[in-house]
Amino acid sequence: MSFLAEPTGQPGAGFDDIVSASISANDNAAGGGNVGLSGNESVSLTNEHAGTLNSKKAIFGTVVVGGLDPGERVIAKVVAHLGCLPGSSPPGNLHTGIVSGRIDGTTFPSARKPYPSSRSRTWPPTSVRGVDDDEGGFAS
Repeated sequence: MSFLAEPTGQPGAGFDDIVSASISANDNAAGGGNVGLSGNESVSLTNEHAGTLNSKKAIFGTVVVGGLDPGERVIAKVVAHLGCLPGSSPPGNLHTGIVSGRIDGTTFPSARKPYPSSRSRTWPPTSVRGVDDDEGGFAS
């Protein structure tokens, strides 16, 4: 996963920490939520580090999903902390996304979601959703 540490416009706000990764216990979004879980599933965060993405500072982390059996579907919840400089009003977007992914050795396409940093001081959570397409691929 990637989270921009600075907006695409002027500096002043950005994600500064990936706080956690877990199984979502409350996913009521279109497309459904967790399906058929047996209780041995897990979601964890590893390899959190700073870097750059398209010349912008970013934080990266690897989200590992384990313990899935055929037919099960799990929604992973990733929480990142969004920080800002007091008194700043930075224009631009803050991008979050799946940089790359693999399911049993098969790579699936990436997904990015921008959030306009100038929209509001109270920024709602963003999410990137992917759903197994039952044909060995991954659709986002």
